[in-house]
Amino acid sequence: MIALGEKGVLPRGAIKNKRLSKADILAALAQIDASLPLLLDAFLHKCQAAGFRAVTNKSLMIKAAIPDFGEVNFGTIFPTGKLQTNYISDSSERIGDMRIASEYLDSVAALLEGATVRRDGKSWTWRVEVFGELPAIAQILTRGDDWLALMRTARHRFAELAAAEMLMQST
Repeated sequence: MIALGEKGVLPRGAIKNKRLSKADILAALAQIDASLPLLLDAFLHKCQAAGFRAVTNKSLMIKAAIPDFGEVNFGTIFPTGKLQTNYISDSSERIGDMRIASEYLDSVAALLEGATVRRDGKSWTWRVEVFGELPAIAQILTRGDDWLALMRTARHRFAELAAAEMLMQST
């Protein structure tokens, strides 16, 4: 086991709990598909230009700060090449309008062949799936401009609701 560790081969548990940098995530994605790092990096630049930011930890999360509300996660990209979309549902519940998550998830699913939205259990478990699995990031990146437009629309709706709530509290 020590010899393998010296060669950079780590048990799954060691990777699972490790904080990863953007470079680590891109390197892992390159192992899945050599084109993914460039596609994802180009998409993240578009996201940044649109006011979103990428946050890394054990995954790469695309987030936006909503004034008077907090951050909303529009998608989490795992080093395994999978996309998780469930966090927007929790934000929708906190702001009091599940239609934001419902419409966002339905629209993301419409971008992906074979995708559906899983809505069982608590709202934070709602997510887009392709044949029961998390979608591959490669699938959504081919429709990156459309995905970014969906994120912008949802962010706008969160901002409107947060502003309306602040206005109601101030009167």
